[in-house]
Amino acid sequence: MRNHFGILATGFSFLLSSVVLMPAQASPRSERCYLSAPPQKGCASSHLRKNHDNRVVRVQGAAPSRESTSRKRTFSTAVVHRPRAPAAPDVTGSLPKGGENGRDLTAWELTQLYSDRTWIWSEGGGYFAPDGSFYAAVGSDAPSSYLARGKWHTGANGEMCFQAIWNGQSGKNVERTCFYHKMAQGKILQKRGDTGSWYVFRGSSGHRNEFDKILPGDRIKAKFGEVRAKYLYGILM
Repeated sequence: MRNHFGILATGFSFLLSSVVLMPAQASPRSERCYLSAPPQKGCASSHLRKNHDNRVVRVQGAAPSRESTSRKRTFSTAVVHRPRAPAAPDVTGSLPKGGENGRDLTAWELTQLYSDRTWIWSEGGGYFAPDGSFYAAVGSDAPSSYLARGKWHTGANGEMCFQAIWNGQSGKNVERTCFYHKMAQGKILQKRGDTGSWYVFRGSSGHRNEFDKILPGDRIKAKFGEVRAKYLYGILM
């Protein structure tokens, strides 16, 4: 009787160990691609891995894809536009000989030229307030209309710069613009940025100069309100 019971116990133990080991040992050949390489097309939906004793085991759930494990790329949706600040002035005065050797205007001289004045541009303009604030409005329709608020200042190297946030229907953009000035043979020359070309900004009377477009007082306030009401209503400045 004892011999029969021992035989039955041995057989049951062998059967139990076979059932436990089968899921760990029996794995489809087609799923081994998960063990040697990242998940690929053609592999099974559940992936495999090796456990601590080097046996292949199945992990519940779908294998991680390359798309989900790769670093997500982010793209900026900011819209870059070009505000309509003056670029190519319409002047008829000729550049004086040796004009490139003139002296730089001082910060005080530049302040006298721009403070509490409005520079009239195509379809708008910009106002240089005495307290250093700057604002502008340009445009004649929705796509071309922008409002700007910022600051302006003058420097010791003949520069007058303004930096502002330009806001339109297509988005916002911060832009800094600088103009340089020098005196040569009684004429004030100007150029835009470091790479611009010198031209007569303020010369003798009887000639058209860019300075003629810089008018006393705030001449852009009405334009600012008009652009905001017609094209940019609800946009915060």
